[in-house]
This record gives sequence, C-alpha cells and structure tokens, in this order.
Amino acid sequence: MRGLRTATLAWAVCFGPVFGARVHDSAQVTPLTSRPSGAVGVDRVEAAMVNPPSIGPVNPDYRYASDQAVDAWHDLKFGLRIHWGEYAIDGLGPESWPLNRAHNITFLKWYWDQYKTWNPVKYDADQWISMMNSAGIKFFDFTLKHHEGFSMYDTNTDVHDCWDLSGTEAAIKPCCTTPGCRFPYSSQAAFGRDIAGELVAAAREGGVEPGFYFSHIDWFDPDMRIDQWNAVASPGKFCPTGSACDPATYSNATCPIEWGRFVLRHRAQIVEALTKYGDIVELSLDMQFPPIFNQAMQDTIMLARSIAPKTLFRGRGIGGTKQEGGYGDYETPEETFPSSPLPGNWQVIFHGSNYMSYDPDPSHYVNGSFIVWHLADVVAKGGLMQIGYGPDGTGQFHPKAVEALEYAGRWLGTNGESIYGTRPLTQRWQDPVTQEVRYTRKNETIYATYLDYGGAKFWGSPSHTLFCVVPKTQQTTMVTLLGYIDDQTRQPIPLEWKPADGGNGTAVSVPSVLDPTLFLPPGFVFKIEGATIHSTC
Repeated sequence: MRGLRTATLAWAVCFGPVFGARVHDSAQVTPLTSRPSGAVGVDRVEAAMVNPPSIGPVNPDYRYASDQAVDAWHDLKFGLRIHWGEYAIDGLGPESWPLNRAHNITFLKWYWDQYKTWNPVKYDADQWISMMNSAGIKFFDFTLKHHEGFSMYDTNTDVHDCWDLSGTEAAIKPCCTTPGCRFPYSSQAAFGRDIAGELVAAAREGGVEPGFYFSHIDWFDPDMRIDQWNAVASPGKFCPTGSACDPATYSNATCPIEWGRFVLRHRAQIVEALTKYGDIVELSLDMQFPPIFNQAMQDTIMLARSIAPKTLFRGRGIGGTKQEGGYGDYETPEETFPSSPLPGNWQVIFHGSNYMSYDPDPSHYVNGSFIVWHLADVVAKGGLMQIGYGPDGTGQFHPKAVEALEYAGRWLGTNGESIYGTRPLTQRWQDPVTQEVRYTRKNETIYATYLDYGGAKFWGSPSHTLFCVVPKTQQTTMVTLLGYIDDQTRQPIPLEWKPADGGNGTAVSVPSVLDPTLFLPPGFVFKIEGATIHSTC
C-alpha cells in the first residue's frame, strides 16, 4: 500500500488529478480580439548580474572559446540586439516580461493565443542586413526564444504538455491529442517561416556576423516550470501550493519522464542554436534555473562547447564568466554604461528605446549621437556595444530606430577606423588633461576621440592637449582629423602640432578654416601616427 500511495502521489503531481483530468485541443481555443488588462507598463526583471549563482566547479576538461575566436570577437565592436517574439504583435513590452507580471489568468491565455493569427508579412531579412550594413553594424544577436517560449526558428523540438488556463487556477494538459501530432510552438509552425534561418542566410551574404540570444527559461512549457520568475507557476501565481503543477513538488525524482523531457528539450535547442545554421559568433544565454538543475546544465554546456569551440557563451545561467568561476566567455552590463574598464570580456547591451523589443512610442527612442558617444566611450574602455531594437509585428523597425542607426552609420563611415579592430590603451581610456578625449589604438596608430555632443567646445578652442600622445619629431609624427581631407587628392590633411607645455603630451591645433557642419558630432577623431603612448597611459 505504501508503494501504491507513492505512485499515486507522483501521478497526481506530474499529470494532475488521477480522475477527471481536463484535456483540450489548444487549437480549438478562440483567441481574444483585444488585449485584456492586467499586465501593462511593467518593468523588466533581470536575472542576478552581480555574483551570478554558481552551477558548481568548472569541469577540468572544459575549454573556453579559443583565443583566436575571442580576438576576432573583440574586433567587431558594434552590434545590434534584436528581440522579436509574440510581444511585438501588440507592441507589448518590455519583451515578454508582462507575462511575469500578469494579474489574471485571462491575460496569459490571450498572450499565448496571439501566434495563431500572426503573420509578419513585411519581414525581409535582406532588408534588415542592408540596414545593418548602412549602420556600420558588424554582428547581431537575434532572439531564438525569449522567456515566453515561442521559437523564432524551425525547431525540431516539441512542447509535449501545455498549460490549461481555462479555469481560475492553472492545470497541465497535452498540447495536442491527435496521434502522431507535433507541437513545436514556433514561427515555422505558426506561419511557415524559419525567421532565424532567413536572417542568418542574409547575414552570411551581407558580411554581418550572426549570433543568437537564447533564454534558458521557458514559461510556455510546463515541463520547465522551476524558475523563480515563471509566469504561471512561481509563488503567488496560478499553481497554488500542493496543486498538481506546484513546482515545489516537481523534480527528477517525482516526475522523471517530464523532467527528462525538460532536460532534453532545453539541451536540444541549445544544440540547434549552435549547429543548425553553422558557426555563430556568440550565444547570449539568459536567466538561470535553480540549483536542482545544476548537473544537467553542466552536462549541456560541456556538450555545447564540444560542438562550438569558437562561439563565445554569455555567462548567464552557467555560473558567470571564467573570472567569476563559471563557464561563460563574456558578460553584458545591461542598461548601464560602466564608468571604468571591466575585467574579462564584456559587451554593453543597451535598449534603443524603453524596450529591447518594439516600442511604438517615438519619443522613447535615443538618437544617433547617443549611440556614437557611448560606442566610442565603451570601446575606449575595452568593451563592445550592442544597441537593442526590435521590429513590430509585421517585421519592420520603427522609423526612429532606423534614423538613429543611419546616423551612427554615417559617423562610422568616416571614423570607423578608430573603432573597429582597435584595442584600448593599457592604463588609461580617458585623457587626464582633456577629459573629453577617449583613446584607442591599432598597431602603432593612436586614435583620440574628442566627445562633445554639440561640438561647441571642440570647435571653440584653437587647440587641444593630448597628454597620452608623446610625439617624436615634426618629420615622423603626423596628426590628422578624420574627415578632413584634400578635395582633389582625397588624402588626409596634416594638422599642426607642438609638444604640450611642460613636455607632457601633444597640443594639436584645429584649423580655423574648417567648416563644422561637415563633421558629425559628438565624436571628433584625431589620428596620430609616428608617436608613442605616455608611460602612464
């Protein structure tokens, strides 16, 4: 009898009530025609960024991305972060976080029904890549799957069980009941397009390096209900304590079949991300599972590394970066700009509006000068930068996003050599005398970018002191201003310079004949050849 009671309890925990279980064909659910209230204007909730949870000691056989791959990654500098999923259909944001803040079960049901009528007819991958090239974008991360669970690619994995949201409390039901049916919950299944596949193909043709974002957590799949942010099953949501879907009673021991599906589907999608479309430059993993999943995660990341030795992994959910004792190759300060250089490999990700996803309000968008200023600042500190924009439900980016990217592209068209393929100085990223200046270097060439939003301060002074630049002789040291060229020869016109007062640095003169309207603020770039870097820089 004791064994029978245990078996019956396990059945109830994993499958719901033993008798009278509700089974519905999800395709028969009629979607709502308008968005219900209950999850508007929420704030994004992020996984812990500081002191990320360990998933255990790093396996001694693990190898991080190769030095060659990391060096090539550092050359890229400027990227685009594209969040696209069901949240774009209704202009809802940020991303799929409104699900986490839903006040009623009706909102969840409405949200997860949207895909049934979705068809982004204006999505054109070639057009996206053309926009990136015009903007000077060298790489991107596209959202294969956000926390909502919708796969924006042709996944070979299926969701076995779905949430039954027909009552006031959640239950679990089969996603479909027809023998042999599949339920991949993906763009391919919903409207017949492999969104990620089309984008990667266009990127390969257009010379842009592809990368992917992938959320470990998946709120659509009840098999994965253990994360603390789960939109259905987290504390206080729609799976009360002791109910059949209560994650507190869910584990490999109580529900081995469901847990096995959980592990294998999560693993299979990471393998798909790394193999389905060829090599990718980085895999931006997001969020984390509780410690009960640590061993499975270690096994998965060991497999991932074995099949993708050149791909950089973000440290989220895998114990952080190498410096933090985890399996990650890089980390991403988010929605903030570091005030000084950070250890290890890092890449700022910053939303170009109020969301990383589509934001319908034009007043929320940053301008191109904002992108340029922070890109130059971040690169001088040794980082990379991705600006985050998402398309609308039809597949088009907001005009304000396109406008800002075009401006950045025009600036980079003149000044890009001070950004791409450069490295920071070893001791200083900012000039100690002229604090508006940010430094980068490339081989023996030094770049000094004077950051001034309006340009008035740059143009208002006849000369600028570059403390970190030690000149040699008038014959061997040449200083030019990128964009200031001879109209006939198209060659750079040398600027006058002299040793700075006190012998520390170089004082560079700004010709009064220059037309300020021909230069795009906020970055004015001095290129210095035939000089050395001050010993304190």
